[in-house]
Amino acid sequence: MEEEKKLEKRKNIEIVVLGVIIVVLLGALIYLLFIKKDNPAEPPKPQDNQQINSNTSEEKLYSIIQGNSYELYEAYYKEGEKNITLARGPLGVYEITFDYPQINIDSNDIVSINNSIKSTFHDLETNINEKKLEEGICIKLNNNYHCDNPLSYPIYKIYEDDKYLNIIMTVHNIVHNGSGQYDVSSNIYTISKNRKKLLNNYDIYNLFGNNEDNVKNQFKNYLKTSNPNLEDKEIDETINNMKIYLYNDKLYIYYNNLVDDYEYISFDGKNFK
Repeated sequence: MEEEKKLEKRKNIEIVVLGVIIVVLLGALIYLLFIKKDNPAEPPKPQDNQQINSNTSEEKLYSIIQGNSYELYEAYYKEGEKNITLARGPLGVYEITFDYPQINIDSNDIVSINNSIKSTFHDLETNINEKKLEEGICIKLNNNYHCDNPLSYPIYKIYEDDKYLNIIMTVHNIVHNGSGQYDVSSNIYTISKNRKKLLNNYDIYNLFGNNEDNVKNQFKNYLKTSNPNLEDKEIDETINNMKIYLYNDKLYIYYNNLVDDYEYISFDGKNFK
C-alpha cells in the first residue's frame, strides 16, 4: 500500500513538472509569434542610393566609396518670434549620405568620369557645410546647424547586367517649408564591360539596333499620347534633354517629366513600357 502511494506521488510530481515545461514552452512560443518585435527600422531617406544588378559574372567594375551621413532638420521662424525653431526631418526625410561610386577601369575617359563624380559629391557637401543657421533645410555638424534652401545633394543609381554598367548621377533638391522635392540635373554613364569603354549615344543606338531619329519620333508620339496637355515646345524640350542607356536588352530613356522628377521608360524596339 505504501509503495502504491509513493508511485502515485511520483506520478503527481511528474505531471506537475510536465505541466510546468508545457507552460514555459507555450509562453516562449507566444512571445516569439506575437510579442517579440524586430528593431525599429531606420528613418526613411528621401531616395536611397541604389544598386540593381542582374550581372551573373563575378567581375566587379565599380566600388562604393563610403562618405559622411547627415541628419536633416528644418529651420524656420515662428510667426511673431525672432528665434529659429528646429523641426526634425522635413517631408518625412531624416538622413542623407554622401557615398559615391567609382569605376574600376584604368582609362583616360573613365578617370575623367570618376573625378567628375567625386567632385560633384565633394562640392555639394562642402556647400552644405559652409552655410549658417537660418531658415531652410539643415544638417547637424559638430553640434552646429548648417542650412540652405533648397538643400541640394547627389544621388546615384547603378544598373548592371552581363554587358553594360550604367551609373546614373542626379542632383536632388529639398525645398524649405514643405514646398517639395525635385531633381535638378542628371548624367548617365554607360560602360561596355567587354570593351571596358564609355559608350556615347551613337554607340548605344547602334548596339540597340535602332537609330536616333526613329527612337525620338516614337518617343515623341508616346509623350503626345500619354500627356495630351503638353505643348509642342515642352515635348521638344523633353526630347532634347533626354538621356539613354542599355539594360537587359532594352533601351531606357531617362527624362524629366516637367513636374518635379526624372522618370524611366523602357523601349524594346516596338513599344514603350
